[in-house]
Amino acid sequence: NRFNYDWGYVGYFDVEGEDWRRVYVGCMGTGKLMFPTNNYVMLSTTWNANDISDSAEANPTYTEATAGNTLVAVNSYMYFGDTAYTFRDLQIDLGGKVTKREANNGAQGVHGYGVFEKKVKISGKLYLGDDTALGDIDDSSFTPLNMNIGQATDLAAGANKITLDWALQVGVSPGSAMYCRAPSFQFTKFQKTVVDGFDMVDFEGVALSPTTGSPFRLHLF
Repeated sequence: NRFNYDWGYVGYFDVEGEDWRRVYVGCMGTGKLMFPTNNYVMLSTTWNANDISDSAEANPTYTEATAGNTLVAVNSYMYFGDTAYTFRDLQIDLGGKVTKREANNGAQGVHGYGVFEKKVKISGKLYLGDDTALGDIDDSSFTPLNMNIGQATDLAAGANKITLDWALQVGVSPGSAMYCRAPSFQFTKFQKTVVDGFDMVDFEGVALSPTTGSPFRLHLF
């Protein structure tokens, strides 16, 4: 399966309890992917409903969902260009700020939603050191990523910050593998920190529009 994320997604929810049922329609949502080390890859979503109705109970028969293969955030690689770097605490905010369109003619005072701030945001931490074999980033000499590039201190006055081809591979087994790519990634934060005694860089960046194709691509295999 392939997913090219654009700006948001729409859905509805039919929710039933022991003695009640509500149907939520015209829901606009946003989401965030989280990659806790050696744990399941998780998708956290938030939804806003355009219309909510009190409905008669359907009393459906419960059918347990078929369990699929798990996707675990371990044995993974994150690339800037064609070089893999050692990382942790990765999150991918799929972007979009959902704002309700208030209107007197809306069923509950809302007549749809607008989605703004649509850029996909990627954040995490990178290990800082001098061992390329482990995938550390360096103060100034290693390429394609180092402190000078991340903090844009090597640019001439007035020059634009560079963009990098960012990619992520999670899992190696068919049916439980993921590949993400942002071909025009640009840092918005690149700050030195210390975590558990290790020198690290706390980074954030956005997926900008490349020359062709989607700013952010997600593949499940």
